[in-house]
Amino acid sequence: MSDEWRRDYNQGNKDQTAREPILAASTPTFLKRLSRSVEEHDGSRVVLALDLEPSNALVDKACSIIDALACYICSIKINMHLLLPLSMDDIKHVNDYAHSYGLQSIADIKLNDIPSTNKVTIDYLADSGFDALTINPIIGLDALNDTIHHAHGRGGVCMGAIALVYMSHKSAESSYGMQVGAVVPEGQHAQNPTSSTSLYRIFLEWALTSNADGIVVGATRPEMIRECRAYMVGKHGYRVTALFSPGSGAQGGDPSIALKSGADYIIVGRSILYADDPVKEASRLAKISSSSSYSS
Repeated sequence: MSDEWRRDYNQGNKDQTAREPILAASTPTFLKRLSRSVEEHDGSRVVLALDLEPSNALVDKACSIIDALACYICSIKINMHLLLPLSMDDIKHVNDYAHSYGLQSIADIKLNDIPSTNKVTIDYLADSGFDALTINPIIGLDALNDTIHHAHGRGGVCMGAIALVYMSHKSAESSYGMQVGAVVPEGQHAQNPTSSTSLYRIFLEWALTSNADGIVVGATRPEMIRECRAYMVGKHGYRVTALFSPGSGAQGGDPSIALKSGADYIIVGRSILYADDPVKEASRLAKISSSSSYSS
């Protein structure tokens, strides 16, 4: 499979060199901080998605949820459910509260703009206390490189970048799974003009080339998790990029299967937040995540 993938991907990518982040030797990377959080929370690899429904007390509610579930998770993830209604000060308060429990915080914004705008966005997110963000590789390899390089070079805090490869919702196949023609740099010609590959394969290769800290592959597609994990291990020989898998429970994914298929972390929101007993459900998923592991 690895040889076939390498033929599928843009020939020009073979000449691309991933840029090394500018970091102080003492600056821990996002994945190192996240690993430390896993160790401090009994091996839990659950990322809690704080996808809260609109209310008048979102900050208090978010903090009370962190109080109740911090023992069973390693990170929180915040998306537009909170980013839009809350101020930057409110968001920083929630992130600081999560940090007080030793948790990490991911801004799930699926960043997708030109590099200059992406860099400003990253700076605002860092100032709001986020440790990492999600990014959409649709911006292209060079823009992805620039954006991730900027995130890694943040003074004092190495922000993580997690690239979308295959989302968890039902219609993801119509985009991430679509067949696309060979992509070549301007001024060059494709060696095989008739060749094509799946978009998610290009996104995966670009994520690895750009030194992304992680990729996102939905738990609803364990076969894609296995495929991406096998390629990542085959390309590097060891794990340097984490695989985050959303979609367990409410969207139909099985967290145990996702982890055994190659996911490093499961992202869970509604299945915990709206369970009859959120603490019990979080505890159950934490135990699954600490005991399930990938086998090739």
